[in-house]
Amino acid sequence: AAPGTPDARGADAEAPRLEPAASPISQRAMTKRKKSYTFGVYKAAKIALGLKKTKTVSARAGNAPAPSSSRRAFGEAGAGFSSRRGVGDASSHPGTPSTLTLDVPKGPWHEVEDPNPWSGPPVPTAGPDESAEPFMTESPKTLLNGFALQPWEGTAVTGPLVLKVVDCGLVDNAVCPDKSRPDTKSLTEDERVFHMRRAVADALKTPLFAFALRLFEGPKTDQAVACDRFLRRLLKGCGGAVYCSIGEPPGSAKAYEKMTDSKLAGAALFLRVFLVRFAKRYPQQHGFVHPVVDSPEQRERLIETLGEGFQSWSFMPATASVPAAIVVRMTNDGVRSLVRAPQPHSWIAVNHFYEFCIAQPSRELSGHPSIFIIDLQKLTFSIYTSSNIKAIAGQLIAAMFHPEPFSAFVVAHAPSAIQFVWGVAKLFLTESARQKFVIQSGSASTHFHKTLGVPLDEIPEAVGGTAKDKPLLSAADLLRVRNQDEAVAAYVDAHGADVASHKAGTFLAFSKLPRHLAGSELFRVGSPSEPGTPTEGSRSSPGMSPGTSGDTGDPALDLMRRRRFGGALLSASKASSSARASRRATPGKTPTARDLRVKISSLAEKLEKAGVVSAAHEAARAAAVAKLRDMKRRLFWMIFARVAYALFLIAAGIWVAYRAAFADLPSQARH
Repeated sequence: AAPGTPDARGADAEAPRLEPAASPISQRAMTKRKKSYTFGVYKAAKIALGLKKTKTVSARAGNAPAPSSSRRAFGEAGAGFSSRRGVGDASSHPGTPSTLTLDVPKGPWHEVEDPNPWSGPPVPTAGPDESAEPFMTESPKTLLNGFALQPWEGTAVTGPLVLKVVDCGLVDNAVCPDKSRPDTKSLTEDERVFHMRRAVADALKTPLFAFALRLFEGPKTDQAVACDRFLRRLLKGCGGAVYCSIGEPPGSAKAYEKMTDSKLAGAALFLRVFLVRFAKRYPQQHGFVHPVVDSPEQRERLIETLGEGFQSWSFMPATASVPAAIVVRMTNDGVRSLVRAPQPHSWIAVNHFYEFCIAQPSRELSGHPSIFIIDLQKLTFSIYTSSNIKAIAGQLIAAMFHPEPFSAFVVAHAPSAIQFVWGVAKLFLTESARQKFVIQSGSASTHFHKTLGVPLDEIPEAVGGTAKDKPLLSAADLLRVRNQDEAVAAYVDAHGADVASHKAGTFLAFSKLPRHLAGSELFRVGSPSEPGTPTEGSRSSPGMSPGTSGDTGDPALDLMRRRRFGGALLSASKASSSARASRRATPGKTPTARDLRVKISSLAEKLEKAGVVSAAHEAARAAAVAKLRDMKRRLFWMIFARVAYALFLIAAGIWVAYRAAFADLPSQARH
């Protein structure tokens, strides 16, 4: 099962760093033993009978402050991080208590000073093309060297790469206390994040991981905060395990079988496997937009192929009152249609549905994560057959593609039989699992109203509220939406439009620049766009991509950025016609003198604000200075040509006037 439940999406934090501050986790002091033998026996007897527990006194080193909360310790305001070995290490001085300490957070969020070595394949920078490997196969499971591949893991590219990652992770990510890879289930949450960052240090610097943070944690969330929250969600889904505790040799059937248990595989190995299939869904070489899966034509064919297969499914967008939700109002006909939906088309559709909840700003707007609602009011008891239940479960296999995005599964209008079964089953579940599943005899509005505190007049009528002006989206409407556009736009704004050329570590260099230069074309050589294009002020709107006047080069994405969610519900024909119109819009227009003045002013201001740059950016700065000189030279000759032309016109006018005034003088003189 795919681990993780989205926790929170934070607001955009301004401060990129946090000043060093002591943050000890705990420090144990030795308890003083009494010299009285009689008292010692009495005390030991009480402890053995469970009537008394040993007392420990927590002591803080020096004047260090009390351990802060996990959110504050790891950068609520966009702090960076530093990782060093030493968590759980004993003190070097004999006779002193062992101390658990974490290093002071400092530096960029993606930097880890003492990472665990990784000898396996790097995080992909490109996904396989549809011609080399289809996005999903028709078989629910395919065996490759004894490893059961999921439908999205083909045998040509993705499957072999997953096997390489798994085989290497069984060694490099295996639990080994001697190599500072302890079993983290018993550690604190901060210590788990510490080890998680060390285990996936190379992945933190990749463009794919940066885009995943914007997709899962919100496009406007500070990257340091987003990284911390994303890693904590993965750790929570994996039971707090960072490292792999499978204990079987690479390539063995037992090891591959145990990989299905995320608590044994560990969060570090799970993240690496997830990034492999994430690269297939959002290929970096195409700007994180799949050319087939995300094309409007393919979406229309998918809607036509599925027909009424998802007639019972509807979707509630996130608002300031309620989070996003998948609402399945089951009927007998809906169950029969869902069972007959062809595969793998139904799996692709379910994946789109989950991506809708992942990308919706539920936490930013309402403060609550997404919810999955199943309403059984119109379902008769005769439909509860083992074959139907098994078939429905087979249609939802794509739910394991992404980490779990829902905070709760609400079963509304549950019959008494299901309530009885749940009353017994919940006794064998953990507290977190019991809180995640909500079984109600009434409508789902009870969960929104009583648990989340949402007024009934702000809850859509379709889920039991009284708001009639908040209709839900149908499956066909949602399948026309490209859910990653906001995350793509935020990534382009931060790092530039040439996504395909971004490499691990190098693209993050632009994030270290001042905020007004983040993602600017000023420090990039060989870019097709001109340096100096206005990015703030001037005539371009705020938040636009530098060097492109706000456009990313993808007409459909630019349309989404201008019209937000409402524009995504346009029909495929309108979207394609607008895309053709945007491609016909005056390509390569020669800049006027006014355009050159604006560009010169913008570029000169950027160079002045940038000041002295590092050696890595010297070549780019020199290119920008040369471009500034070239634009000034062009503007000079443009003005010179205009002045010369004006002088020529004046001279020609004087000459014509002179000829007209004195043309008859010679003939009058002769007479």
